[in-house]
Amino acid sequence: MERGPTPALLTRVRLRLAVPPSGLSWLYVGSLATVVGLLVLGAKVHKVLRIAERVSGGIDTNVWPAVLAGDLLFIAAWTGTWLWALHLCGGALKRVTAAAMHVSTLAVLLLVTCEHAFFLVTGALLDWALLAYSFEHFAKIKKVIASEMGLMSWLSLFGAIFIAMAPGVLVQFRRKPATSDRRWSRVGLVTVVGLGAAVVALQVAAWSIQLPNELKPIRGNTVLEHVADAAAALTIGEAQSDMAVKPVQPLVVAQTARTKRHNVVLFVLESVRAQSTTPYNEKLKTTPFLAELAKRGTTVEHAFTVIPHTTKSLVPIHCGLYPKIVPDFDEATPGALPSDCLARILRRTGYATHYVQNPESVFERRRDLVNAFGFHSMRAKEDLPSEGFQYVGYFGYEDDVMVKPSLEWVDKQKGPFYMAYLNAVSHHPYEIPKNFPRGKWGAGDKLNKYYDSIAYTDRFIKKVFEEFDKRGMLDNTLFVLIGDHGEGFGEHGRFQHDQTIYDEGLRVPLLLVGPGVPKGKRVQGLWQNIY
Repeated sequence: MERGPTPALLTRVRLRLAVPPSGLSWLYVGSLATVVGLLVLGAKVHKVLRIAERVSGGIDTNVWPAVLAGDLLFIAAWTGTWLWALHLCGGALKRVTAAAMHVSTLAVLLLVTCEHAFFLVTGALLDWALLAYSFEHFAKIKKVIASEMGLMSWLSLFGAIFIAMAPGVLVQFRRKPATSDRRWSRVGLVTVVGLGAAVVALQVAAWSIQLPNELKPIRGNTVLEHVADAAAALTIGEAQSDMAVKPVQPLVVAQTARTKRHNVVLFVLESVRAQSTTPYNEKLKTTPFLAELAKRGTTVEHAFTVIPHTTKSLVPIHCGLYPKIVPDFDEATPGALPSDCLARILRRTGYATHYVQNPESVFERRRDLVNAFGFHSMRAKEDLPSEGFQYVGYFGYEDDVMVKPSLEWVDKQKGPFYMAYLNAVSHHPYEIPKNFPRGKWGAGDKLNKYYDSIAYTDRFIKKVFEEFDKRGMLDNTLFVLIGDHGEGFGEHGRFQHDQTIYDEGLRVPLLLVGPGVPKGKRVQGLWQNIY
């Protein structure tokens, strides 16, 4: 049977990866290498200029070879690798190689784009561990990422995808004589090899150049460093998973004849740094109720979190244990904690224990972690009646959603109890309910929003205290208020908290109020959120 003619329309729309003759492989690879090179070098130059703004006296021009040498070496190696691959392959294998080159281009462009966007938003570098964490928890943090994605970020991502997946600038070539192909191939290869040798020499010379401390973290090439970190993670990942939470001297509660079994209420204040609260900064009236509590109780002047990440900081707060210094949350695994936490210890002495938070409980294995702490019960976003409350941020409803359910639990208790709160409104992106008044703080937009969120948190705490006061329980309840970590707003070039290892990210408020607590006292010295 004879086959009919192929319709002209189908012929025109048939998609095929155009692969150039071997003699023009250098031009084909060069078209993509140019885009890769411009993005890699452009991102590095932009980083240097941003960091230079924070370096006293600026930076010397002689640092440029040192900070760009690694990127030039990567570009030369990337170009030479694909040029040789396309030159040596033929037929179907050549098309497979060309397709692999486009996938490689896409991976490089997306990695560099995301890494640089992360730097511009947080002021920190995106490492492999955090990238892997983002992939693992993408469904939960996609709103976090989207909240920081501006128009340029989206255009950069779509542009990277389009450039990498396009069939190349060279779509059609007229077949040249073999001698011309070979001549141009040799010229291209010799050129790349020569440039590569020059770049290697530059790299060797660059290591003798001393860089300011601020520029040392960006000395290498981000792609090569991510590949190296990924390889290292595969090697040490199993060893990390076998690491145990380091034991410390276990907490012991001994009851005596003088022991008074007071109720205990713990407030863990999300992302609240000390310097942005009124007890630690009298000129800033964000937390007037905390300021009142400071007069009624004791304030720890210099309290610091162990790790500026909520789940990790909850371990020392609740258990007096140092968490594992790894991205995973193994502390939530049954049996991972080497000693009992406060909730379990108090349960053995007859206390009822309850944990409440307005974020959802599945993120970072929070419900498993709370169970490991030893609490009798827990309520989170999915367990709280939300009618009449506004969903804010990307973790849950406003903090006030916890007030009524938590006090209903309190009203059911016949003996002493231990209850712990964790709020969410003061977490990035610092959204507050529409009906809550905005303050005039005279700071930048983000910092103003942050101050508003802390002011809302202060009101939430006040509401809980008022409910305890109505029940006549203030004289029999010890209140502990502590920040899980702080927050950065560019004071040291860092934003948010995970990598803000300065006072603004580590120093947190710590107040104690209740029976037997000295009034108006300011405790000096350095304290951690591990007790």
